[in-house]
Amino acid sequence: MVNNIQSTLKGNLLTVVLLVAALGLAYVLRQPLCLFPAMVDRKTISTLSGLLLITTGIKESGLFYFFAYRIARKIDNERLLAMFLIFFATILSMFVTNNIALFIVVPLTLTLQQIVESDYSKIIIFEAIAVNVGSSLTPIGNS
Repeated sequence: MVNNIQSTLKGNLLTVVLLVAALGLAYVLRQPLCLFPAMVDRKTISTLSGLLLITTGIKESGLFYFFAYRIARKIDNERLLAMFLIFFATILSMFVTNNIALFIVVPLTLTLQQIVESDYSKIIIFEAIAVNVGSSLTPIGNS
């Protein structure tokens, strides 16, 4: 059983680091562990879970693939495609919140990555920055 726990912990290094950080923070702040569940905002968690379910449903329906395929056919230059995705993320986040914009743009980018067979991880980072900038430009995007 000890070997099973050790192998599980080795495979989930980030979880172990976050658990140790949470316990260290609890020690520094002198908060009892029984108060931790009360600190979780369940409304936000349930809203984000719902958005993830909707995004997954759209992805499973093939809509992201449809749009990604059409975009890949129209834009064949990788630099132009990156600019389009970043600009699209910025414009979209001006009218919806930055979380929702990321829930739309990142799966689209990942689907494009599969179609074009190229690494778009840097583009996703720039999209995250772009949605934060775009959402701050209008009161609607920052709500």
